[in-house]
Amino acid sequence: MFEAFLEECVGEPDAALDERLRTNELELRRLAAERAALVGVIEARGAFRECHRSMQAFLRATVNTGPGSVKRDRKLAKLLTEFPQVGDALLAGQITVEPAL
Repeated sequence: MFEAFLEECVGEPDAALDERLRTNELELRRLAAERAALVGVIEARGAFRECHRSMQAFLRATVNTGPGSVKRDRKLAKLLTEFPQVGDALLAGQITVEPAL
């Protein structure tokens, strides 16, 4: 699967690769904003409690990630909840996750 995608990329002209990378980055930023919103709402509601003792355990189990990613997800969720204008900028692709944190 990845090998086929890689071959597809190798066959693309430079301008197409540039455009795909730019599009990919904007999509990553949009998805990061959406994920932060989901994490924030789940944590605020306590929706994780049905199956897990903590939000950390919920995220580790649900998205199969490690403690560093869990910490980053929760920190971004809190930031965007407190400062929705930062969420707007991330959602629009104007900033990346790193400066937001």
